[in-house]
Formats: sequence, C-alpha cells, structure tokens
Amino acid sequence: LGSCRVGDLIGEVPTGLKYGGEHIPSGARADVRILDPELFTEPQALEPFFERIEVIAAMQHPCIATIFAYGI
Repeated sequence: LGSCRVGDLIGEVPTGLKYGGEHIPSGARADVRILDPELFTEPQALEPFFERIEVIAAMQHPCIATIFAYGI
C-alpha cells in the first residue's frame, strides 16, 4: 500500500480495519487503516475525514501520530 508494508491485522476501528505495518522509506513502525467502503457511499462523506487527516499531517509533535500517506 503505497510506501507502507502491511503487517498483521490489529483489529477493527470505527471506520474500518487497522493493520500493523512499516513505512518502508524510513523504517518507522506504522499503522495502516483500510476504510470500510460502506461507510463512505457518498463522496462528500469523505471530506471531513480527509480534512482531519490534513490537519493532523501538518502537526509535528512527538505525541501526535505522523501521517506518512493517505488517499483513495
């Protein structure tokens, strides 16, 4: 999936499934989330989700998750 190697399933999250993984270029541990397509049947339903991702991706702090990549 993009620049991440997907590992074992960790569990279900409200928006889909969460897997362990690795960000290949940096070697950093990563969580890979796969969205449940049934939750996002309307394209506009994705807008708030991606807005939150963009805000988090802009933050740089050791206590905030680093977002390496996202998309459809």
